[in-house]
Amino acid sequence: MNFGILNVGSCTLSGNNATGGSFWPYNHNTLIHGGSGNGGAIANQGTVNLNCCTLALNSSHGGNSGLLHGGDAVGGAIWNSSTSTNRALSCTICSNSCSGGNSYGHFVGGGGIFIGTFTTAELDVENTIIATNSLWGGDQGDGWEVYGAATSQGFNLIYNISGSSGWVSTDLLGVDPKLGPLQDNGGYTPTMALLTNSPAIDQGYSGAYLVDQRGFGYTRPVDLPSYPNAAGGNGSDIGA
Repeated sequence: MNFGILNVGSCTLSGNNATGGSFWPYNHNTLIHGGSGNGGAIANQGTVNLNCCTLALNSSHGGNSGLLHGGDAVGGAIWNSSTSTNRALSCTICSNSCSGGNSYGHFVGGGGIFIGTFTTAELDVENTIIATNSLWGGDQGDGWEVYGAATSQGFNLIYNISGSSGWVSTDLLGVDPKLGPLQDNGGYTPTMALLTNSPAIDQGYSGAYLVDQRGFGYTRPVDLPSYPNAAGGNGSDIGA
């Protein structure tokens, strides 16, 4: 759980999970739910800035209960309930998951990212891929990739927009990014490469970041000023 300022750059967060506590009441007439699993990789109530990072294969699980009313599971990779300005810039957030306790939960949402709805939480997203995240179980499951209102800064690729809002005209919505598996593609951290037919190639805007997540020697392709893409980007790739 982050309550301060968390800056993460050129990193991979993978294989983490958040699981709510179980509750097994002695009196089975008492309606008790299992605990909530919030944010498999990052649970944020402070300020978080993610730059050129991959968040993949993380999960959140609702706790079990003796009455089969499982706990909530929200934010397979990120749970954000902070009103600070939080950012995900040139990231890949894929193949994360949420699952309700006892195979179904009170609420399951945000397979990739859950953005709090009661605190007007803010998450700025730019040049980022959020795709192939999943939900299962839950009375009110929604938001396979993102649940809540993102603050898009443009040039994102979101595969399933159900349960989310805040996207703008330069975002690619409902599009499969066509990614390879999480593996060694060079550099110091595992990444998910864009396949040769990926729609994320040359469709982004990387700002001041001249290299991708892998670091020195892995220059982002930039085509401006001669060949801007149709959406007004600089011809770099979307994602980490």
